[in-house]
Amino acid sequence: MTALNKQALRVLAVALDGDDWHAEGNSVYGGRYDVGDNVCYDLIASCESVNGESPHADFIAAANPATVLALMDELEAAEHTAAVDHEAACSLVEENEEVKRKLAAAEKCIAELEAFISQSCYVFDGRDADISDSYIDASTSSLMPKVSTKNEGEPCRYCSDGSYSGLPGGACEHCMGTGLDNPAAGIGVKGE
Repeated sequence: MTALNKQALRVLAVALDGDDWHAEGNSVYGGRYDVGDNVCYDLIASCESVNGESPHADFIAAANPATVLALMDELEAAEHTAAVDHEAACSLVEENEEVKRKLAAAEKCIAELEAFISQSCYVFDGRDADISDSYIDASTSSLMPKVSTKNEGEPCRYCSDGSYSGLPGGACEHCMGTGLDNPAAGIGVKGE
């Protein structure tokens, strides 16, 4: 139904004062009015009766101007709700795109920071009491913890027999005296 048809139908229903019709047998009545002490109705339609019933009259009475106006109001309300929902959906799409852009920027920043850390850290070499002033590449240094596929708490693969390499304090160069493989394993960036 086009907007023009809907508006024309509304005009016609309003012109009949939103009248409520009723069926009596095969006739449809509406437009109640009083004549003295008598209540009268206008004959709206007279329909064919089949076996004492008139489904046409029942339908015409049900599809009266009051019903048409109520349906038109519901339709307009539904169209308004659909328009509001569409606007909200479009807004969410824009917001989602903004969140995706921010996530990509954050992931890029995290990657840049991880690269910076692994490429330019000074590492305490553990051999002297003071921190070494020499540059040690964190990405290749044996002093930086490496991610292991072994489960945390498994014996160190380098000193599992309990032998140590003679570092200060008798520590193994790999596990630094813990006896466990990669004590820093599992340390990662949130979201990995």
